[in-house]
Formats: sequence, structure tokens, C-alpha cells
Amino acid sequence: MTLRALLFLSILLSGVGGHSPSLVSNLLKVLEHEVTGFRAVFPKNYNTTHYYNETLLCSGEEEECCLLRAVSVLSQDWYSLLSNLWPGNMKTNIIKELHWQLSRLTEERVNTPVDVSRLRPLSSPPEQLLSLTSSLLKHWLTIHSTLTHSCEGREGEGTEWEGEGEVGPERGTEEEGARESERKRRKGFPVTESPAGQAAVLQVTQMAVICLATAVHWMGL
Repeated sequence: MTLRALLFLSILLSGVGGHSPSLVSNLLKVLEHEVTGFRAVFPKNYNTTHYYNETLLCSGEEEECCLLRAVSVLSQDWYSLLSNLWPGNMKTNIIKELHWQLSRLTEERVNTPVDVSRLRPLSSPPEQLLSLTSSLLKHWLTIHSTLTHSCEGREGEGTEWEGEGEVGPERGTEEEGARESERKRRKGFPVTESPAGQAAVLQVTQMAVICLATAVHWMGL
């Protein structure tokens, strides 16, 4: 219990400053800690519907956008699982945290969430979703140094992946691609904080304080 409290506190504090590698590293620690816990809560035959699979990732020029959109899909998958659980489920809080933190990784980088209704649904145990999340976050860390641009996309881009999940986002014409490349060169990862962003940082800071108080309480300090 104390370890979990410290991990959550570490996630919140590292997350205040942005999309840092420490945030992802701490999420990975939480996931590793939760494998046994998921087995204790969910029965063997319990499956959850999800849309993320590793074929949504790609390489080359589109690698960054594929990764961001894949994280967006995975965040929605966790929310879907959460919506099917009773409030008293022992894993409600950790799933809420995962959904929120995954959403933070794509905020201000993906204009709109991926429309998962265009993807082929899959069915897996929650533990498998945990494993998929861990693999995706490890991939995030390997290419973190290149995650410098927003993935704005044109209307419909990144939301029409094939249902079988074997192809990536549709590529536009050369002219559209040139415009997209120019936008990426001109607009890097947020330079100024919008009022909404400032409010979000304040909210995270408040949550960090609350989590700190909770951690201290759990440790009996």
C-alpha cells in the first residue's frame, strides 16, 4: 500500500512539468506492481473489449503520430473498462489513474481523440491490456527524444485506420503532406501555456498535494 502511494505521488509530481520520461518510467513501475493485483481481482474468463493492438504502431515519418494516436486509443480502452466496473472494484482507482495519465501524454499533441469505432474490436483479459500498455510505454521511452512536434492532422486523419489493424493512417497527397511537414517545423511542442493549460497544471498540482497527504497518512507519518 505504501509503495503504491509513493508511486502515485511520484507520477503526479513528475507529470506537473509536462511529458517527461520520468512520468512514463513511473507508470511502468505501477504497471509492474499491479500484475499480481489484477489476477487477484479479475477472474480468468473475464475479458474486456479494446481497440488497441501493436499493429497501430508504425515507423518512418509517421512513427510519432502513430504512437500518439495509439496512446489515445489505449487511453479510451482503459476508460471503457472502467465504465464497466462497479465503483467498489478494487482496481477502479488505478484504472482511473492510467486513463488520466495516458490522456496527458497526448494532450496538446493530438487535436481530437481517435475514433475507435473505425477500428476492429478485440477481447482480452484486463491483465493483457496491462501488458499492452507496458509495451507501448517502453516503446515511448525508446523514441522519446524525437517526440518534439504536435500531431495536428487533417480532418479524418488518424481516425480511419483499417478495421483489421494491418495498415496505418491514410497518407494524404504530396501537397497535403508538404503542408503538414511545414506545420510540424513551425509548431514544436508547446512553447507557451494557454489559460486552459495553466488551469490544468494548477489542477495537477492540487492533486499532487492531496496525494502527498494521502501517502503520508498511509505511511502513518
